[in-house]
Amino acid sequence: MNLKKELDAISDLDQTYNDYWKLQTEYQNQSLIDIPWNEFIKIVSMMNIKSRGIKIERRIIEKNNWKKAVQKEQGDAWLPTGEGIEIKTSFITPLKGSAVSLTGLRLWEDQVKYYFLLVIDISDLSVAPKTYAYWVPKEELQKLDDAERLGIPGMKKSAATGNANVPKSLNIKKYELDEWAEKYSPYLGFKL
Repeated sequence: MNLKKELDAISDLDQTYNDYWKLQTEYQNQSLIDIPWNEFIKIVSMMNIKSRGIKIERRIIEKNNWKKAVQKEQGDAWLPTGEGIEIKTSFITPLKGSAVSLTGLRLWEDQVKYYFLLVIDISDLSVAPKTYAYWVPKEELQKLDDAERLGIPGMKKSAATGNANVPKSLNIKKYELDEWAEKYSPYLGFKL
């Protein structure tokens, strides 16, 4: 493919560029708590990975009346029971090679008892975004680690051997998403 022809085929690249950055500027400092979930996802999906994760985390904590953890504490939030929870998100986008990869799972944090994992599929732009939510107890995640389902992003296994404080990553195959939803569904009354 000729890149010049591809760029010429985009009806108005300048307008698309301007609209994209206008949207980013408008929404970067807003909480977005009161807009419908799928509209929220459309907005945050265009943000950088860190920003979208923070926006989603803040919304979930606020919607469910959890207490936000401070930086020196373990996990992302505290449940009303006093147990810690980590929130991780992965997007499946329309881009080639997009896959589910939930990173930064810190299994060594003893106060974290649950991992709330969100997989948001926006790969088909002709349909609404589909959200998969998984409520995984720490013991289950440890079993997955023991079964070598968790990886070590950016590090060779030999380099991480013997180091318990290495964040792990979990890759889920797209065909496993529904099975995971049945096995690890969130509790009744959970809000996105």
